[in-house]
Amino acid sequence: PSTSMDNIKGIQLNIAASFNDLGLCCYATGNYGEALDYFGQSRDIKSVFGSDTDKANAINNLAGVYGSLGQLASATALFEQEIPLLDKHGTPEDKARFYCNFAECLRYDRKPDQALGYIRLALHIYEGTPGTSNIGQCHISIGLCYLQQRKFEEAMSEFQEVRSLAESPNTKPDEARINAGIGL
Repeated sequence: PSTSMDNIKGIQLNIAASFNDLGLCCYATGNYGEALDYFGQSRDIKSVFGSDTDKANAINNLAGVYGSLGQLASATALFEQEIPLLDKHGTPEDKARFYCNFAECLRYDRKPDQALGYIRLALHIYEGTPGTSNIGQCHISIGLCYLQQRKFEEAMSEFQEVRSLAESPNTKPDEARINAGIGL
């Protein structure tokens, strides 16, 4: 009986992954309504059969679409549902990605103080992992928050940090291109 249930769970999670992939395609092509439908179906399946991390990732995708639609209150409410799931079982990388996404939503909602808190959490995680492209993206986000706060010198300092990362001899060519091109 356990094997049969495991098979059903595996099939359902594969279907959820397919819905997620369809949602990503729709999102990438600007079909946000369809993306919401597919991501919603993925979330519904993952809420029954998935782990907390699966559920959090599904919620994150929905929140991202709502954020892109400018429905920031809906996006924020979804991001807030994600916090306890990631606190329990999220990997550092999952948490950092969430912090970055939530920070961007807060920044777009003109809440740079809150956004800075989350982006700094992500930066702390990324600084403990290899690679610099995510670190550069965090510094750009911090700089953009400072611009919203009209703290121009602090913003310039963050953007200079990104430039330094791009010019570092330890930076891979792809990461250098990313860091050199973001927000400058």
